[in-house]
Amino acid sequence: MDPIERELRDRPDILDAYRFASRRISPHLSAEEAAAWRAGILQLYRVNAGPRLLRALWMLQARILPQTPGSCLPALTDAVRILCHESGARAAGDLIEAITGKLVFCEDGRKWQALLAGLAAVCVRAPEATGAIASSLSPLLDRLDASDIPGWAEDAVRLYPADRRSRLRYFALDDPAARHRLAAHEGAVRFDAHRERLSYLARALFARDLMVQPVVTETRRASARTRLAGPVILMPDLAPPMSRDRSPAYFEAAAVHALCHQRFTTRRFSPGRMKPLQMALVSLLEDARVERLAIRDFSGLRSLFLPFHTAAATNARSAGALMARLARALADPSFNDDDQWVGKGRALFEAAFAETPEDQSFCETIARVLGHDLGQMRIPFDAKSYIVEPIYRDDGVGLFDMDEREENEPDPQEIVLEGARIEQADDAEDEPGTETGSARHQPADQEDDRGPVLGVYREWDYRLHSDALAEASVRAATVPTIAAPNWLDRAMGERRREAERIAALVRRARMGRPQRGRRRMEGDDIDLDMLVETMIARASGQTPDPRIYSVKRRIERDVALTVLIDSSQSTEAAVAPGGATILETAALATGLFAEALDRLRDRFAVYSFSSDGPENVRLATIKDFQEGFGPVTERLAGLTPGLSTRMGAALRHVSVGLASQSAFRKVLLVITDGEPSDRDVTDPDYLIEDARHAVAQGRDRGLDLFCIALGEHADRSASRIFGRRNTSLVQRVSDLPARLSELYFRLTVS
Repeated sequence: MDPIERELRDRPDILDAYRFASRRISPHLSAEEAAAWRAGILQLYRVNAGPRLLRALWMLQARILPQTPGSCLPALTDAVRILCHESGARAAGDLIEAITGKLVFCEDGRKWQALLAGLAAVCVRAPEATGAIASSLSPLLDRLDASDIPGWAEDAVRLYPADRRSRLRYFALDDPAARHRLAAHEGAVRFDAHRERLSYLARALFARDLMVQPVVTETRRASARTRLAGPVILMPDLAPPMSRDRSPAYFEAAAVHALCHQRFTTRRFSPGRMKPLQMALVSLLEDARVERLAIRDFSGLRSLFLPFHTAAATNARSAGALMARLARALADPSFNDDDQWVGKGRALFEAAFAETPEDQSFCETIARVLGHDLGQMRIPFDAKSYIVEPIYRDDGVGLFDMDEREENEPDPQEIVLEGARIEQADDAEDEPGTETGSARHQPADQEDDRGPVLGVYREWDYRLHSDALAEASVRAATVPTIAAPNWLDRAMGERRREAERIAALVRRARMGRPQRGRRRMEGDDIDLDMLVETMIARASGQTPDPRIYSVKRRIERDVALTVLIDSSQSTEAAVAPGGATILETAALATGLFAEALDRLRDRFAVYSFSSDGPENVRLATIKDFQEGFGPVTERLAGLTPGLSTRMGAALRHVSVGLASQSAFRKVLLVITDGEPSDRDVTDPDYLIEDARHAVAQGRDRGLDLFCIALGEHADRSASRIFGRRNTSLVQRVSDLPARLSELYFRLTVS
């Protein structure tokens, strides 16, 4: 007797359904597969699956046969058993019914088996995922392949490992992080993944550096286009909606097309009294011209561009449709279009290009003719709804000198900030509830009561292994100065002996060690190794090398130093009862050290930092590389503790400034008393891992990063961030002034 029938003999409602399902499913299974399927059904029944879930599962399995291998059914059943055990029969039934509603009859069910298996692994740690994803399945499948959904769900567990309420908001797509991760998984391609490859391509094709500023958006938008901004290409961070395998080609085509403009568009067009239609046509024709010139040199580029030209020769008579067809006609010699306007545009372009291909002015002449013809045809042109086709081409705005002053080339720093606003207006219209005034959208010179934004930096999320989700804004903070003579001047005066010792150490570091130069025509000493080689050469009848002298030279150290001081609330603690605070001691040590560096004319900068959330990382400039020592003590004396310690963003900002210095060695020294923290962060590892990633980024820039950790246990997090060898623990904070100069000597004398 069938073991399932024996088990179900007291459940006639389920037994009848099982017999019906068995008659439909068994003919498609081998004997071994049928036995495995029945064993799985029996196990599922024993975890209290209930009649609704069993019927839903049998209907799903029957509908995916016969196109699905029989071996898939036991695995599918086992995944449902785990879902039922972890999330309950009701939630599992909701998910199976939702999947069944999306099935195509006789569809290969392996992708659904993969979906269920992936979700089964997720629900072990997040049981609420099953029912929540059942409710969100339809919008998820509109944007993701079934096999991609478990990865998206897994991100929720990484983001919120102990927060069930936040995970439910994520699975319901009510969390901005869910939408951002959905965009990242949708095609799963961001520009940064291709930056290095495209940089090599730019050098190979056009001998140019690829300067791209990705424009970060939450979702993939069909209307997203690149924009030319002087030497910089503003590129959508996420590829527009398309299949996963086409996204790399999209970024390649978009980058190469923009590079074609940089190579062959020798001047920006003057809009003058051009109407929007004429400007759109000039852009279309210039796109075709620069691509044709590039293809003349590299014929293989045609196969890169053509797959994106999909406009068909239909009876559609809108301006946008006709222009897309003209774009294809100019790019694809084999494309046939009987439309008279398209044919005329093609003929005019071919004649002009054959005569003067390097002269971009013919695009303006042809645009006036074609624009006039469209007007005569009474075909309206709506500039607000017009989208450049094909999808890889730029929006055309960067081809025109809107101020009609070519000398006003955009500053690269302004271009980066402008990139954040490229789609701001459209976003405000399409999503009324979206805030467009975030730090990323603020110009650097715009400030509120928190101070001007100096930079916006991505934060590393170790749970997602990505920096695409969160950002932190670094803002300029003002430090109240205390005019001399102040408490710091008096404290430095009381420690003159220590100041002299620091100056001596720094002076020795500056002088460096003597180095021997060998193989010289003349010098102070005879190089014994070369003398031996000379004797051997003579004995063997060869001409000896006359460079037998050596010289000793003391090499000057070429060092640029940045000191970054933690001024968070925790530095208010006293070093000793009734004594100076940690921050006051750090200020004193830095003052003595900076005075010695200034006397020796070493290049250095000093900053302090604190934070009040990711939108307000406060960076105070005590001294930059261009300033003299004059106001340093007045600013150090004015430092006051407060707020939190979001270290990663501060590290990234000062690293950029230090990396720009022309020095042989560039050292960044951080003085802190504890681990990073902030009011919005509950995961203790998040800011530590972000700071560690910022340190790795700084080292990639060629910087040496070190930390002085103040306090008995301060090195626990500091050694994770900077590495144990690059962390110096100062248990007695009062020893900091001496230890700071000793560390500088050790770092700069090799």
